[in-house]
Amino acid sequence: MKDLIRYLFALILTFLWGNWNRYVKGEPKKIAFMWGRRISPEPIKCSNCRWKGMVRQLKHEYESDGFGDTVPVDECPKCGEYL
Repeated sequence: MKDLIRYLFALILTFLWGNWNRYVKGEPKKIAFMWGRRISPEPIKCSNCRWKGMVRQLKHEYESDGFGDTVPVDECPKCGEYL
């Protein structure tokens, strides 16, 4: 039940924050609904443990790609699955 409430809150916050940026701040629609992964209110679900929440609630880390560079990875805070 707690996950469902967290997921619905993420949907509502995404809608309100994006429309605030669009209509009050006057940004174009494409830009108004764009966020970085550390502040994004967009809802997400884990397919492994069924955790639901916002992208900002994930564990944000970096991992080597095997070619001498790093890539960002997001993990479920409950089970550690890559999302």
